[in-house]
Amino acid sequence: MKFTAGNVVTSIVLIALAVIFGLYSLANNTTRRYDDRAFDYFTALRTFSQEKFVEEAAIVLIDEAAISPYGYYDPVPRRYLAKLLDSLNTRQPGIIALDIALLDRFVADPGGDSLLAESLQRAGNVIGICLQEERGDTLLTRQPASLFAKHFYDIGHAMLEVGGGVFGRVKGIKPYLESKSDSIPAFGLVLAKHFSGREIQVPEAGAFGLRLNYSGPPGKWEQAGGGWIQVEEGAIPTYRSSLLTGNTPLPAALFKERVVFIGGGIETAKDRFYTPFATAVFDERLMHGVEVHANAFLMFLNVSYLPKVSTFYHYLLFVLTAVLAVALAILLRFSRSLPGLFLLIVTIWLGAYLVFVLQSKWIPVTGLTATAICGFLLAVMIVMYQKYQADRRSRVISHYALEKQLGEGAMGNVFLARDKESGKKVAVKVLHEALLKDEENQRRLNSEGFILSSFDHPNIVKAYEVGDSDGRKFIAMEYLSGGTLADFLKEHHPLSLRQINDIALQVCSALKEIHGRNIIHRDLKTANVMLDDKGKIRVMDFGLSKSALIRTQTSAGGVIGTLGYTAPEQITNRTIDCRSDIFSFGVILYELLTNQSPFRGENEISIMHSIFNDHPASPSLMRDDNAGAYDTLIERCIAKNPENRFTTISEVADALKNID
Repeated sequence: MKFTAGNVVTSIVLIALAVIFGLYSLANNTTRRYDDRAFDYFTALRTFSQEKFVEEAAIVLIDEAAISPYGYYDPVPRRYLAKLLDSLNTRQPGIIALDIALLDRFVADPGGDSLLAESLQRAGNVIGICLQEERGDTLLTRQPASLFAKHFYDIGHAMLEVGGGVFGRVKGIKPYLESKSDSIPAFGLVLAKHFSGREIQVPEAGAFGLRLNYSGPPGKWEQAGGGWIQVEEGAIPTYRSSLLTGNTPLPAALFKERVVFIGGGIETAKDRFYTPFATAVFDERLMHGVEVHANAFLMFLNVSYLPKVSTFYHYLLFVLTAVLAVALAILLRFSRSLPGLFLLIVTIWLGAYLVFVLQSKWIPVTGLTATAICGFLLAVMIVMYQKYQADRRSRVISHYALEKQLGEGAMGNVFLARDKESGKKVAVKVLHEALLKDEENQRRLNSEGFILSSFDHPNIVKAYEVGDSDGRKFIAMEYLSGGTLADFLKEHHPLSLRQINDIALQVCSALKEIHGRNIIHRDLKTANVMLDDKGKIRVMDFGLSKSALIRTQTSAGGVIGTLGYTAPEQITNRTIDCRSDIFSFGVILYELLTNQSPFRGENEISIMHSIFNDHPASPSLMRDDNAGAYDTLIERCIAKNPENRFTTISEVADALKNID
């Protein structure tokens, strides 16, 4: 297909028609009903494939047999709750999750309220819930009665995201709810934080789909051999409360150090929810609210989130699907054959299936199918447009307009450039053609370039693109306006010990990430450490030297790296590892303290002689402050023998953190 005005107009018309059909399907509740069914089916498949026995949690369902002597079940008799808590605490649970809202005092039985408050105080490990109600744009929060709230160890919100239906289909849960005065964490999130003893990192906005494990019916116990044995158990162990408060001596090991959930389990109660594997009103696999919260706790504990797709992305999905289908139809000529059209529709459905599995969100599959007349055309048109509009002038490479040269090195030239598509400033390194004469060099360069672009670390320069434009290899990276660490040191010496330690720890953090990928930098120096406009450190020019493409040629032969920073084993071309980078790091730290190199000479031979034979003066002798703590650290970093250096950069970072 040629790039012509007619093709562009035709493609735009087809995309517009597909988007209109898709948006109509999205707004049509009839198609949504079928999409809901598909969602349930695919989510059930995912859930069952991941089902396993859970050891961190247990569920206690308050059954009718336990509370029938009290004559009522709504609210759950407070006297019985007190009895149940006391019985459960003898079995040493880690945390008790009380999934019963104690919103008000029960005037019909004030004595029961007092007993429950005393039991909560004795337990000391009970986490309660507060209820929420959305009225328009307002979120109303109902906290537990103060008589009980003051004895809770913590409180979380119990608001679930549910769809339509008799009981409500469970869709997900918001990790935080924003009220007028506070941000309330989810019940399961609070439990996960306290149980794990660590902060659970989750986005504060949006919602998550739940990974659900069907807990099965409450455990059945039978008397055998003078004791009791359990004959049935689900993925999340579930027990009737009457077994704890009755005459059945359930073993303490069933609850010890677990999060034990207590909630309503009466079959006639309204606290039941549809799940992806239980869609019928009388299905025994309908979940009680306490079972859903137990699953939410496990989701947060195991960081097993299923992020939700917002309505905005639904509409965006239609646009992208339209673009995809048009491209497939045109490029592969699907529109000319029934088998091709069938293959196109199957492709759309497989894509929707992947979204179901990964996102756990209502995805408009019917609407996506309506857009199956469209495809990849937008991307194709963009590529063709770029090729048609390509600027072949010497100051342009790919879609980057080169503005001025920032530096020149053995591997190539670095330019300040502007991305013509986004307008963003970038640094573009154009590699010397002499390095690309043989195919092995090109293969290694591409491999190392892709490794570079895979990093996502705050202290490593970001690579946006590794490419080839008209036979010229280039790497596009983020532009850092703060200059090099070498320039910064010249302008601001002497640096305070606090500044030095902060810079050194950032370099350590970058090296830890690099070494974690089994990459040795080999050319770590102050000129290869950059600063952004906020003074944050970025390490650059790593990885490429590992392929031995770049060598600093000296009269003594080829040396990988920069003399003055290279370890002895680099100069002699012996086997190197991360300790060679630790040597270079020690040189940088010495320079930060003294503004001079520990190994100096009038020429290359004398510098190499200094590296092998000299023992530099202690940095503390050249400073007025108390820098003596750095002397031993640097001496170990720049030891001649690698065996005498730190083994890993993490050890160096730990030593820096211990310096006051």
